[in-house]
Amino acid sequence: MGLPCACIVPALTRRHPFVILRTVQTRPRKYPAAATHPGTDGEVWGIIIFDSQRLAFESDPLTLEMPLDQLTIEQQETGRVAFFTPAASDWLVSTADESVLKDYFLQHHIRLRQRVLELSQRREGTRTLKLAAACLAVFAAVFLIIWQLSTWTVGFLTWATPVAWETRLADKTILEMKGKLRPVEDPARQALLDGLTKRLADALADRRYDFQVTIIDDPLPNAASLPGGRIFVHRGLFLVSEEPEELAGVLAHEMAHVTRRDGLRRLISAAGPYYVLRLFITDRDQFLTVVSAGAQLLTVQAYSRQVECETDEAGWRLLLAANIDPRGLARFLQKEEISAGAFTALLDAHSFGPLRSHPEAQERIARLNRLWEQSPRKSGFVDLGTEGAAP
Repeated sequence: MGLPCACIVPALTRRHPFVILRTVQTRPRKYPAAATHPGTDGEVWGIIIFDSQRLAFESDPLTLEMPLDQLTIEQQETGRVAFFTPAASDWLVSTADESVLKDYFLQHHIRLRQRVLELSQRREGTRTLKLAAACLAVFAAVFLIIWQLSTWTVGFLTWATPVAWETRLADKTILEMKGKLRPVEDPARQALLDGLTKRLADALADRRYDFQVTIIDDPLPNAASLPGGRIFVHRGLFLVSEEPEELAGVLAHEMAHVTRRDGLRRLISAAGPYYVLRLFITDRDQFLTVVSAGAQLLTVQAYSRQVECETDEAGWRLLLAANIDPRGLARFLQKEEISAGAFTALLDAHSFGPLRSHPEAQERIARLNRLWEQSPRKSGFVDLGTEGAAP
């Protein structure tokens, strides 16, 4: 075992009294450790001591010596530093004290110093990866919390906005789109739509909305709705729809968008829920101005596939409540898809309500057909062709 020694230059210290003497510490340090062997059960606990020639493991029942020239150092998955040599008969000595890698005798052995450097770099890389993973996990958790709060905020604002505000928002949007929304004077078709709308509205549990349907001059077989109950039916819809039940299916779908407040929800999300929440509380007019900034997009951009499918189901229930055969919507969608090829050029050139903005029609048709198969009621519906649309 070595002893502490100091290199002192008397003449130097006399001339420079403020020079700090450097002491080279060679006193062996002791590190708590455990020794294991394949032929024994459990671990033997003791201490590790290094000197210039060897590693010594000392415990009451066991003493091991491993020459430094043959010593191998590894980092275990548990984080322990492990030592072993071929001469030690499969004994392995490990310690959780990572300061062992800074031991004087390891650092002054050329081969082992290089091995310690490699382990340190590997350990640092592992720590960096773990830190990065932890940061990503924290970021993901924060993002999830913000997303959940945002979702809650959008839901709250959608629920809390008065219907009168929705109506004002729709009126403002219609005024801004006056050049694009060109009404069509067609008394017979308008009367049919009004009758169907009234029958459906009377079947609603939510009677807060005053639905108004307008036929607009657009050749595409489509329809759109704005918050507050404003529904626009394209002139081209009548070219595809041959039965009142099909028109009723389209109207029920758009009315479901209104009662579910899908359009308002989308506008609030696009405007920024937290900003909109502050305006909702402090400034009603500014709230309507900010939310209505994207309202025109409701007539030309599709809802998500999930929203459309949920709205189809809500429209289906409304048709049943109004005693109307709910298969009309599926039949219309089938015809709409078949007719899409005839409108290809218009889809690229037209600026309003593209037919292809809806989710895939076949998926929606399949869902509606499943609803019919599962429906406990399949007869007894009003014949709109003979009885008319009025309830």
